[in-house]
This record gives sequence, structure tokens and C-alpha cells, in this order.
Amino acid sequence: MNINTIVGNRLKSIRKEHNLTQNEIAKLLKCSQNAIFSYENGKSEIPLRVVKFYSDYFKVSYDYLFGKTNKIEQTNNSEEENIKDFIEFCFTPESGEIYETIKSYIYKIIDRGMNID
Repeated sequence: MNINTIVGNRLKSIRKEHNLTQNEIAKLLKCSQNAIFSYENGKSEIPLRVVKFYSDYFKVSYDYLFGKTNKIEQTNNSEEENIKDFIEFCFTPESGEIYETIKSYIYKIIDRGMNID
């Protein structure tokens, strides 16, 4: 199962647990209902802003959203720590040297306190 399918399934599950429609989520995110459908069904890449929205709005952890745990509650980590955890999840040791370089640049941006929204 690919990452978009894993995250999409989690997004759909959270939305349904809160008795919200795709259209209601789309309005909150200022996107189309079709985009939410695509995210939930693993049909397109899910933007980080969408993952961040779900984490913040529904108080769920990034680890839960990315299928690393079934523990749903949000951690007390800072946003910076959550982003760093996400980066570690995306860039595994098997990713290769170019990904290590990209990861290094991303960390430098975060450490400088630049806004990535």
C-alpha cells in the first residue's frame, strides 16, 4: 500500500468519525470536494498543508496520519518537531545521497525559523 493510500484512508476515517462531509472539509481547506475525494482515495498526492490541517483541526498526530501508529491522539511536540518527524519519515537511509542533501537543506531552513506555510 502506498503512502497516499495510507494517509487518504486515515483522512477519510477521521472525517467520518466527526460526521463531516467531503464538501464541509473542502470548504474548511478552501479547495474542491473533488480534491478531498482524490486525497481520501489515494488518487493524488496530499499536500503538507492538508496533513497539517487535519493534525491541527482534529488533534491527531502525524504518526497516526502516516500510518506509523494506531494511537490517534496528537503529541505535545512543537510544529517544528512534527515537521522534522515527517521529514525523517519521508527520507529513509535507503533514499540515497541526494535525498540526504535535500533533507539537510530542509533542516537548515527550519532551524533558521523560516515560515514554510
